[in-house]
Amino acid sequence: MAIASSVNSGKSVMGASELSKSRNFSIIQPERDASKSECQLESKENSIYKEDMCTGDYLKNYQVVKQIGSGGFGCVYLAYGLMDSKLVVTKFIKKSKVYNDSWISTDDGHRLPNEIYILIRIQHEHIVNMIDFYENDFYFQLVMEKHGFGMDLFEFIEKTNGVPEPLGANISKQLVEAVDYLHSHGILHRDIKDENVVLDDRFHAKLIDFGSATYLTDKPFKAFCGTFEYCSPEVLRGNPYRGPELEVWAIGVTIYVLVFGRNPFSGIEEILKNSLEFSDSASADLQYLLNGMMNRSVEDRFSLQDALQSKWLNQTVFLDNYDFYDICDLERSCVEFQNSRYILDEGPVISLATSTPYRKASDPAKKSLDHYSFDIPDGSVHFQASELVFNEISNNAD
Repeated sequence: MAIASSVNSGKSVMGASELSKSRNFSIIQPERDASKSECQLESKENSIYKEDMCTGDYLKNYQVVKQIGSGGFGCVYLAYGLMDSKLVVTKFIKKSKVYNDSWISTDDGHRLPNEIYILIRIQHEHIVNMIDFYENDFYFQLVMEKHGFGMDLFEFIEKTNGVPEPLGANISKQLVEAVDYLHSHGILHRDIKDENVVLDDRFHAKLIDFGSATYLTDKPFKAFCGTFEYCSPEVLRGNPYRGPELEVWAIGVTIYVLVFGRNPFSGIEEILKNSLEFSDSASADLQYLLNGMMNRSVEDRFSLQDALQSKWLNQTVFLDNYDFYDICDLERSCVEFQNSRYILDEGPVISLATSTPYRKASDPAKKSLDHYSFDIPDGSVHFQASELVFNEISNNAD
């Protein structure tokens, strides 16, 4: 994957001891079994058994419950703490699958993937919180908070088919604030889309999945890592880009989909050529914001600060007017897993639901080309599939 270096040449990289102090994390390095031959270790590394992922100090503190996602880097499990039974989400990242340019070396020589290094250093009310992380010989084990019952914006939009503008503005502003915070710390998320935003039943949004995240550098990026429906036209044409202007476009697409329940463009050709179309009911303030965020001229495109100062994002919203369960057609009494703790009775599980209890059954929406790698015919841009996809489990995954 051809991307720029993750850290500026002059950036000071924290040592492992500093990392542990910054957010009360403990870096626990694995102890290798000297009795095992390299052949045995290689054999174990190639395995994908759950036991291999969970071994080490992680297993002393958490118990996995059910797989809820998978991808090229590893997989995601619902889990709970052995001490407090609190439900968490654990992302298992296979070390051998992390790209060479997606590592950061700390001052004391400890190597961490960008995702872990970045999540340790940031904290924001609209960004998923990493509670702790561990590692064994072959996996990093990222323990993250479980936000609500895990519904992402894709699923939310699928059930609502678009939301009223005031509610859309409330959710959208949270996303803009989260990404603005990242940019202020020199960080690019690089995979902004509806599937990477999760909601709770109070419409509190959080940005997730930092598997593609990296640091801004003086050098422009030459490749796009994300989902093509959220890619800006200049990047589709193969032009180098800094990053923030692409993420403004991606947020604009997300807002459009959230409010209107459909993508603004149906393919690459439309992204490159077509103007935005709005329904007759769309407010002038919303049209002004989206036309600014999705301006094809990079020089004239809104910045995130422009967006945050817009009338549409700052409109008065009365959240009491909106009931999450009615909007999503959810059966409130069946949401057993809304509770944050794992229910135990002398060890066995009494009750734990791990899928959303809809009143109406419906087939999952088709996701077109979201999770595939492909090249534009001229070879100018390569699209990298997302490392981990929540709510969509691979048929080949364990």
